Amino acid sequence: MNSDRSTTRLITSDNEQSFEATFKRYYPLVYQLAYRYVGERDEAEDIAQEVFLRFYRMPPHGVSEGEQRAWLCRGATNLSLNALRHAASSNSAAHLGSVLYSDTATHRRCALSTSRSLT
Repeated sequence: MNSDRSTTRLITSDNEQSFEATFKRYYPLVYQLAYRYVGERDEAEDIAQEVFLRFYRMPPHGVSEGEQRAWLCRGATNLSLNALRHAASSNSAAHLGSVLYSDTATHRRCALSTSRSLT
């Protein structure tokens, strides 16, 4: 396997073969990085695929292969952190909703029992 620095050919998504080579070479790295953050295989696969989709749509032009590798790793890190933030906010919202619902139900029961005792 060639090192990143010794390879002078730039890999861009403009060329299907070079994109495929980039994907085959760096997918395991991007997937492992995402998996370390999110801890779930399906979520890590989704993140890795999104990173490569973004790379394909708008690749970094005029940079070395090492810089492209760094771009892919940074993309995986950012998307993984976004996924963790989204999961945390979803869990917080769900928890808050259940607390509010239980408080409302408790309030209704208290109001009913108070009104019955007054009559």
